[in-house]
Amino acid sequence: MIVLRSMISALALDARQNTHLQQLTIKSFKKGGSKMPKATFYRLELTKKRQLFRALKKEFEYKSFADASINEIIKTAGIARGSFYQYFEDELDCYLYFVEKLQKKRNQLFVKLLIQEREIFLQVRACFFNKV
Repeated sequence: MIVLRSMISALALDARQNTHLQQLTIKSFKKGGSKMPKATFYRLELTKKRQLFRALKKEFEYKSFADASINEIIKTAGIARGSFYQYFEDELDCYLYFVEKLQKKRNQLFVKLLIQEREIFLQVRACFFNKV
């Protein structure tokens, strides 16, 4: 029963975060749309992309979008502020990119576990209690 409550709590948290993300996305498109990330980001070496993603993960993992700081991201990633803006339009752009990447990883994990487990309850439980 405790596991089920934890899963429901995790689903409720995901729903709140998704609602917040939808509101941010709508706001972004109203102001001209997001280009997340910019073309210069895609030309980065893989190691630099990973370094930047780790910095985003460190900043967004335990902080809300409102509490996150570009200063912390650039400090952790070891890049200049100007470089950040060469890769992303703004903080919302990098946040949406980060969330999109995590969602893709979660979806891949979900499918992988579904193939392995074959039982939906066990698969859902494994998906929500595994770190992505």
